[in-house]
Amino acid sequence: MPTRREFLSATGAMAFAGGSLARGARDDLLVRGGRVLDPSAGVDRIADVAIAGGRIRAVQPDIPPAAAADVLDARGRIVTPGLIDRHVHVDNHQRNSADSPG
Repeated sequence: MPTRREFLSATGAMAFAGGSLARGARDDLLVRGGRVLDPSAGVDRIADVAIAGGRIRAVQPDIPPAAAADVLDARGRIVTPGLIDRHVHVDNHQRNSADSPG
């Protein structure tokens, strides 16, 4: 199962890779079996999330994995389609010289 960082990296990369569908695939990415939370739509259920062209195409149970170029197993994880996670950790050793004061 991917770590949170691997999961976010994969989904973020796919979201900006519009038009990169594998031959015959309808979606760029399918996130399968996660607990989907979308407070704006009142959604809290186990479902799949299909992403195509950098946009969420569908949120529903049992989307066929053959329809996607890449599939992530999200069982036991929370999936928040459309929500931007602003939580970040920055360490001084990760900054480049342009970011350093003085």
